[in-house]
Amino acid sequence: MTYLEFITGMTQVLAWPMLIFVLLFYYRDKLTEFAIEMQGAKLQVKLVKEGEAPKANEASLAVSHETAYYKLYSNGVLVQNLKIRVMPGIEKLPLIYPITFPNELLSIQIIGEDAAWTTRASLSNCDLKVAPSSHERELQLRISGV
Repeated sequence: MTYLEFITGMTQVLAWPMLIFVLLFYYRDKLTEFAIEMQGAKLQVKLVKEGEAPKANEASLAVSHETAYYKLYSNGVLVQNLKIRVMPGIEKLPLIYPITFPNELLSIQIIGEDAAWTTRASLSNCDLKVAPSSHERELQLRISGV
């Protein structure tokens, strides 16, 4: 057996195992996710509880009306939806969340056409800067945390 025949024989024997090894290495992340799904260990996020939250800002002179709803998910995320009517001439609005977040505030989203910005935020309240207006307007906020 010459060296050339030896190299040809080894190439034929090792070609498929090397190809399989390279493919397994290349797709290792997807294969790991697939294996976890097959074992049933993948976390399924489900809605645990939803309902109307207490009105925490109606006592404020800056807010004329408030509606509040919340959703609690199985992974611990709490999403609160607030709809408030802001009185005319208000530029700084201290806002109290209906439900205090126990661990961490994730985001505050202001939905709608009226401009408002968060200037300070904590686990239980925030301060909003609202664009000045001479008429009553409605702000919708989505506040999420864990």
